[in-house]
Order: sequence, then structure tokens, then C-alpha cells
Amino acid sequence: MLNMQYLSELIYTNTLQNKNYFYHKNIIVAGNNSTGKSTLIKRILQNAIENNCDKFYYIDSQNRVVIEPTNDRLDMRYADFDPLSILSTRYDPDFFSKKDVFDKRYSGGVVTYSELLGDLEKYNTLLNVFMPGITLTKGMLLNEKTIIGGTDTIKVDGKYSISNLSSSEAAKIRLIMEINYANSRGCKAVVIDEFDDHFDSENMILFIERLVEYFSQMRFVFVIHNFEILVRINGMDAVIYNNGKTTPDEILSVDCDDITELGQIYRIRSQYIGKKSSKEILLSSCVSDIVKRGKLNNKNRAEYKRLNRKDLNAKERILFDYIEEHAQDES
Repeated sequence: MLNMQYLSELIYTNTLQNKNYFYHKNIIVAGNNSTGKSTLIKRILQNAIENNCDKFYYIDSQNRVVIEPTNDRLDMRYADFDPLSILSTRYDPDFFSKKDVFDKRYSGGVVTYSELLGDLEKYNTLLNVFMPGITLTKGMLLNEKTIIGGTDTIKVDGKYSISNLSSSEAAKIRLIMEINYANSRGCKAVVIDEFDDHFDSENMILFIERLVEYFSQMRFVFVIHNFEILVRINGMDAVIYNNGKTTPDEILSVDCDDITELGQIYRIRSQYIGKKSSKEILLSSCVSDIVKRGKLNNKNRAEYKRLNRKDLNAKERILFDYIEEHAQDES
């Protein structure tokens, strides 16, 4: 088993030293909500910020849209921002997993639109690698007040505004563009939170494979909820987070190449996620004391007294209340 501190240091250090994480250079972090994945991300980003390291790039769960400006055109390009400043802004508690930004002034979706408009030929060539069949063109958006003249807009296949793309198409375009930018700036690793949002399993696996192949000089830390895809991923490490109600500082590492069937990943997950927390183990021991002796032994009593009921999960509270009701006085 791993702990959070060890894993965050391993990802940070091995990236800079060009070493494999465990067996491979790319890694998937899998776990349900509230299991500690965000804490791991924050520790990696914090390391980069504290060491003024510009070799990491971070794509937040919010960074998935391309938005056409509603007012004046924004003349901003990705090159106007540096990777460390983007990472630092997205790490800020005011924005982390809350708002799509490049810095505190600009919406990420609008900056991305401006970036696309500034070099459609370049991005059509890039996007064709991942999304063949989609062509972006520059069109004209008529001024609603005068119905004459107009401003440039981006159309998909010359038919509709890019703002009308499906969520999965917009997410894919945004990810490709930002990863390409990180690569152009010499970043060694891209951390992508909630990568499986907007994608079904089949398309997600194909997308992962294509990203890893095309940007082969970079590393990826894919953070996902979907355990099932681990069976079909090759050449990557994976870490499986436990349930947030159990021990939060223990993480299981696996080599995806060693997972041969879906039942195996479920067994790994259930065996691991079902592990009791230290609080539940203590409370169960206290209940056993009461059943056998009617009171707590000295060691269990001392540890039990340090517990605060409001810090317990539902199952632990049931045990706590039983002990509170049935334990004899210390005298």
C-alpha cells in the first residue's frame, strides 16, 4: 500500500528525473468522489509552485469548453500565459474545480476561442489527427443591430457555430489544444482531472491511446472515476483510491498490463475499498469488550474517549452510540 505523501512525491520527482513511476511513464489515478484524488493533485501542484517548476501543466475538470465571446473580441493567445502561472491560478481555492480560467481575469473558454481564431490552419491540422472529419472555418457573424458588416466567428464544417459543438467534442478540442500548448512550452507532464467526464468508455480509451502516442515525449497523469477501463489499458501504471469513509491515506498500485479480466479489477477494488478504517476497528473492538466483559478495557477506553461523534461516518456512529449506551461506568 502507498500513502498520499509518498505518491505525490514519487510522481513529482520521477517526472523531473525521467524515471518510470512504477513500471511505466504514464499513470491513471482511479477512485470515486471524496476519496482523496483532489488532495493528490493539489500536492503535486503545490510542489511545482513551491519549487517554481514550470515542467508540470494542469488541466482542471472545468477546462472543457470553447466559448464564443458575447461582447468585444478578446485578443488573447495561449502564448500570453506561461504554464506555471496557469497552474498556480487553477490551484487557487477560488478556482480549483470551480471555474474555467487561464488567469484571474480571463475565462479559459474565451481565451481558447481567441487562440483558435488566431491560427485555424494550425489547429485544423492538429485536430485532424484526433478528430478526422471536423473542419473549423472562419465565418461572419452579422451585427444584430445594423444587419450589415459583422465580426469573425468560427464555424464547424461551415455549418454551425463552434459554440454548438457537443460537450464531448468541445472537451476533446480543448484538451488537445492545451496539451499541445504544454508540449510546446517544454512541460514534462500534464495532470488532467476527471478525464472521463464527457466520454464513454470506448471513446475515452481510444483518446487516451492516441494522446499517449502522439505526445510520446510527455507524461500523463489521468485522474478518472471509471475503474472498468483499467482492464483495457496497456503500458500504464494505475493507482486505485479507497472509499473516503475508509482509510484515506492508503492507495493501491497496479500495473495495467497485469489486469486481464474485469472480475479481477472488481476483486482488487472490493478487497481494497472494503477495508475498515482505524476508527471502525477501534469501535468494533470496544463493542466486543462490552459483549464479553460489560465494559471497555483501559486502552480502548482511552482511545474511545478521544473520538468525536460528529467526525464519524454513519456506520461508525451506530457503533459509537451502542458503546455510549451499554458501556458500564469506569468505576
